[in-house]
Amino acid sequence: MRRIIVSLALVIIFWSVPSYSQPQSGGYLDIVVVTAGKTLETLREVTSNITVIDSEEIDRTAGHNLLSVLAEQGIQTYMFGATNYGTGANSTVYMRGYGQGSMSFSEVNAFTLILLNGHRINNGYANMINMDNVERVEIIRGPTAVQYGPSSLGGVINIITKLGEGPLTAHVSVGAGSFDKDEEKISLSASHQGFDFSVGASRTSFGDFTTANGNVWKHSRVDESSGIDADVGYSFLDTHRIGLHFNHMKIKGEVPGWTESLQLLYPDTFSTVDNYVWNSTLSYTGSTSDERLSWFANYTTSKSNFDSDGFYDPNPNEPFAGGSRYPVPAWYDGSNFDMNQIQAQLTYDHPIFSLSPGFEHVKYKGNALYTSGSYASLTKSEFKDTAGYLLAKLKLLDEKLIISAGGRYDSFELSNYTRAYRTTKFTPSFGIAYSPIPYLKLRANYASGFSVPNASQAFGGGTTLPNPDLKPQENTTIEFGADVSVNHFSGSVTYFISDFKNKFISVMVAPPNVMQFRNLKGADLAGLELSLNYDIAGALGQDYSIRPFFNLTWMSKYENKDPNVVVSIAPDKMPYTVDMLLSYGLNFDHPGLNLSARLIANYYGKSYVQDWYDDSYFVTYVAPWVHKEGFTVVDFSFSKRLLDMGDKGNLSLEGQFGNVFNSNGAYNRGVTIPGRNFFLSLSYDFWS
Repeated sequence: MRRIIVSLALVIIFWSVPSYSQPQSGGYLDIVVVTAGKTLETLREVTSNITVIDSEEIDRTAGHNLLSVLAEQGIQTYMFGATNYGTGANSTVYMRGYGQGSMSFSEVNAFTLILLNGHRINNGYANMINMDNVERVEIIRGPTAVQYGPSSLGGVINIITKLGEGPLTAHVSVGAGSFDKDEEKISLSASHQGFDFSVGASRTSFGDFTTANGNVWKHSRVDESSGIDADVGYSFLDTHRIGLHFNHMKIKGEVPGWTESLQLLYPDTFSTVDNYVWNSTLSYTGSTSDERLSWFANYTTSKSNFDSDGFYDPNPNEPFAGGSRYPVPAWYDGSNFDMNQIQAQLTYDHPIFSLSPGFEHVKYKGNALYTSGSYASLTKSEFKDTAGYLLAKLKLLDEKLIISAGGRYDSFELSNYTRAYRTTKFTPSFGIAYSPIPYLKLRANYASGFSVPNASQAFGGGTTLPNPDLKPQENTTIEFGADVSVNHFSGSVTYFISDFKNKFISVMVAPPNVMQFRNLKGADLAGLELSLNYDIAGALGQDYSIRPFFNLTWMSKYENKDPNVVVSIAPDKMPYTVDMLLSYGLNFDHPGLNLSARLIANYYGKSYVQDWYDDSYFVTYVAPWVHKEGFTVVDFSFSKRLLDMGDKGNLSLEGQFGNVFNSNGAYNRGVTIPGRNFFLSLSYDFWS
């Protein structure tokens, strides 16, 4: 199956690219991005694999959230105890096999770093990000420690928000759908005499969803999912801008405690979720009049709070005997962190080379409280990272040949107010990109990433022993790829090889029969990333677009270097890593009909997961590893303008139909996705 898919993709590439005799260079390689070098540059100059998702593409997704957007790009999304439709609790992202099996709210512990306009967001949950004011999303696949420091072993996802521009525009929408879902959204933007603003806000709620089997999954509802994103700024002297950005997200709801089948025995075992995070950033950007010298500086402050109460519903006819059928308190887990970040960078851009020295300081301070019965554990910690870096680029052969290099030095300090863990780290990067013809870029890149331990891993607590000798987890990645943009076709292919070292793992220490975090060797990972997009109707000279697309991530290798060392390690494969992710479908846009539509199929492949609901677990308390099969979900969405009122705006109808063929898939063992569902909304757009 894998060989067939890869062979078919290669055939499509060579069949779709027109004859070299009459090429028309496409614009994709000339798109301006900011994430790779933390300054403006075109995709043609970037030596790593980068994906750009614009606002129109985001609006097409069935879920209209970050997890749905990433899933359609061949990126693994994962939720423990919920789905992409659910509360957003315990949601994370895996890139190139790097992710956490047990989810973490803290971005310090993340393997894929999510940024907002280039700064940290004090949040490791992918669904805890407001997406109502987004201009585009830029994704760098592969480690980016030189630019962004720790927590980016798998890559970086940078969400770039809109800036107000031109006359006042407004968008208002209201909608409803399956599972009692209702949603309201509003956005506004404008600029005038140097001042600009852009704001988006939304509120969503829905009830318990129904699976493909027709069972209602109790306690999967969301009472409130609300957020706001706002940006205001003032531009002066042509090339200078002072801006203030604010982003807030709140989710309150429930998460089911058991699988679909065990809910019949324990219908009221669940946990409540009450999470919020807010970020505010004061920024200044500027440049000389000739833009030879440019700079930026920003200060971000943030607060996050994650509260969860657990309730257990014992069944007197089951092994957990003796108890009421009504839920009783089982545990409480609460965590909060304050985060502050300062960034500054200066860029000198010469026609032949560019240099970008930069500085970054980030501090997290917070605590985590866990209680269960008579047991209680309180962990207080402070994490500080101070770093300096240098990014350099050499432009040769009329900028056909780009050579990039970088280095970063980080100094860390982790403390729990009685003990301290300190370490330093230097990370390099090197890349080369060559465009022999205008519509083709060949590239190779070497980069590294790392993550440092958290307070419980280094200092222990409760039933966990401290280990001050933990080394940072780290990886090195080499990738080779090519990007094509010609006529109505664009495509990208990348092959990567990654060496993961010093993986953190908890092991049982006997005696005294407690846990301790230690370094293991890690894993070897390799894979193929492929993206294809071709406008058939445009190539035939039509004024509308029929655009088939194909996104593939195939993990050809994800092998543990330490199989069977401890029971919490999968036998020979990296746990929770999907072997293949495939998204393919068709986009249709017809300006004359004022209609756009998308049909997309997402295949979520096989993976090793722990089956916490296997009968043997209730006897041995060791969850066996199982090989979970893959599944495919098909979604359909459309947007149709109903009424054009000229200068008074227009009215549109939007529809989203999820899981059209009622697939009975599961992202984790026993955690089934919602069955067939729909959502319809009316939107009004106005401009002055």
